[in-house]
Amino acid sequence: ESFMRQLKEFKKMLGPAISQGEKIPFADNDINYYLQLQHKRIADKGLTIDYELRNRYKEEKMNPYCNNRKDNYYNNFVYSDQLSIVRKFKLNGKKVFSDKRKNLVYMNVSDVISGEHPDNETYSCPNCGSVSTIFELQNGCPYCSAQYKMDDLFPKITSYYSIPDQSPNANDIQNGVIVWWIFCIILALCFAAFQEGKMPWTYVVMHPVFSVIIIPLLFIPGYFLSACMLLLRMMIVSLVSIITLTLSGKTGSIGSKGKFERMMKNITPGFSYDYFTSKTIALVKTAVFSENESELLFYNGEPLAPSFKNIIDLDYSALMKVRKITHKDNLVTVQTKMFFDNVLYAENNRVKAKRKVFYATFQRRTDVPINAHFSMTKISCHSCGGSFNAVQNRICPYCGNSYNLASDDWILTELTD
Repeated sequence: ESFMRQLKEFKKMLGPAISQGEKIPFADNDINYYLQLQHKRIADKGLTIDYELRNRYKEEKMNPYCNNRKDNYYNNFVYSDQLSIVRKFKLNGKKVFSDKRKNLVYMNVSDVISGEHPDNETYSCPNCGSVSTIFELQNGCPYCSAQYKMDDLFPKITSYYSIPDQSPNANDIQNGVIVWWIFCIILALCFAAFQEGKMPWTYVVMHPVFSVIIIPLLFIPGYFLSACMLLLRMMIVSLVSIITLTLSGKTGSIGSKGKFERMMKNITPGFSYDYFTSKTIALVKTAVFSENESELLFYNGEPLAPSFKNIIDLDYSALMKVRKITHKDNLVTVQTKMFFDNVLYAENNRVKAKRKVFYATFQRRTDVPINAHFSMTKISCHSCGGSFNAVQNRICPYCGNSYNLASDDWILTELTD
């Protein structure tokens, strides 16, 4: 029940997070950070956006897609929902782009199997001694602004993504039946018009042939023909999808997950594929939306191509191909090919949608075990002692020196398209 409440709030808050920069209470720190960066990117382009996850039915259709998927550390609950994603971009009050897409939106809620939930526990700030809840300290001490590095407070929504929804539903069948009714009524009226002059209209309409044969035709074959048309549509959509997947290279990602997971578990037995996927999506989106990726603590690569700075929205398509894995000197390197749909670019006062493939390389130390238990430590600049959010920015805003935080998580070392 608590998970469903979080998911409902997430659906409501995603739009305001992107359009207004609001924080989502039940989303993890990574999601909130890249959504804030995305909001700033859109504003810097002089654009405003209306973004909404809209229910496609009067009754909510949120269903567990894969319930209770466990690994060594986390209990993951993946939910799917049939939603319409509505986006409207304006420049100087004039609409420059809008779309409405029927999508399956997947949301992953993660909880620790044997951990703590200390959100409401009190903690004395070691810098000023003021007492606050741990939940309040996530964004820094409200009294002295001291910053902390802390793990997420679980349970949290750790990732979300969407794919086009081509599946038929009851509304499609109902619409097909309505079309069939209209077609049959037109045939009946044409028959009556043909008989005009031979018998009165009222007689034609009340004729047993019309009431006994024509009217049933409006119901029985309507559902049958609608179902046949939907089946044909599904076959065409499936064929087009297979061709599109083949031409785009996405078929190479099929089976990649299982192979990658087996290889990683041989290297680090506690490897979590769900955690890896959530983290990599967050790292890529944060790097894409950041103003200067070289200042990000987790990024250790070459400057991104200028085209990345024009991206204002992107959807991960739930497909990732692992190209290569190397393990040397307690460092594992994973080279991936990630597929993104509906990547929006803002250029020359216009917004264009494209499909993109990103090549991303990730690294993680294997000599540092995963710690799913809650922890928090104060961050202080080694040069001047100032406290700032070094998890998001490696440059001290007070003295300008670089802050080196030992990496115990995945980092991004390359991102190209």
